[in-house]
Amino acid sequence: MGMALATITLNCEGANYAAAGTDDGHIGGTATFAPGHHQKVIDFGFRALKETTDKAKAVIAAFYGNGPARSYFVGCSDGGREALMEAQRFPDDFDGIVAGAPANDWTHLFSGFIWNEQALFANPASTVPPAKLAAIQAAASKQCDELDGIKTAF
Repeated sequence: MGMALATITLNCEGANYAAAGTDDGHIGGTATFAPGHHQKVIDFGFRALKETTDKAKAVIAAFYGNGPARSYFVGCSDGGREALMEAQRFPDDFDGIVAGAPANDWTHLFSGFIWNEQALFANPASTVPPAKLAAIQAAASKQCDELDGIKTAF
């Protein structure tokens, strides 16, 4: 197994909850860790989350004297993919799972990214020059800033 960093937070200001997270065995938004490292791919695919879940529950039991009363998993995008993987492979690990916007069909998903890039760069007039981004952000903020009732003033 590759290295998977796990963070476990206990006794959160008396709120009676604990939280755990993992980097799935790599840092960064690229897949450079994967070629030639099958075990790291397995870590990323499902094992790091399973190991983190099991170890976190053991730490909770040791810290509090018993395991968690309830366990929930919430993930979005790649976390949504993890949520689906966890529900399919280890359905008894959590009492509830939220799989938000799961990035799970990678072949289709990444083919779509390529199509988007090709469409965007096929015509240079379809791109927004970096010099105009600050003006666009300011205009959007002016129009939308207080829609939530809070003036953010970017």
